[in-house]
Amino acid sequence: FEIMNEGNEIAYNVIPSVTEISGMKHLHIWRTAKTQDEIRRLMEHPENVTGEEDDLVCGWTFAKMALDDQEIKDLTGKYTAKLVGDYRWIELE
Repeated sequence: FEIMNEGNEIAYNVIPSVTEISGMKHLHIWRTAKTQDEIRRLMEHPENVTGEEDDLVCGWTFAKMALDDQEIKDLTGKYTAKLVGDYRWIELE
């Protein structure tokens, strides 16, 4: 998918390595490298990321279907993403 900045320009082009039988529930892009402990905590509780973190560039929660898959707002309010290519929404538990 494409991540757009506030000027509606493409800021990132993300191609996640997922297969048809897997999915992506959370995506976070950080300014700083994370330690193994930080990564483990983020993986165990990604829902704790609020968008207020100082070093969070952008982040999304894909647990629910987006209302508009061409303008998916991120947690920080600074970016939007749009889905491109072949995809399908599957609600995850």
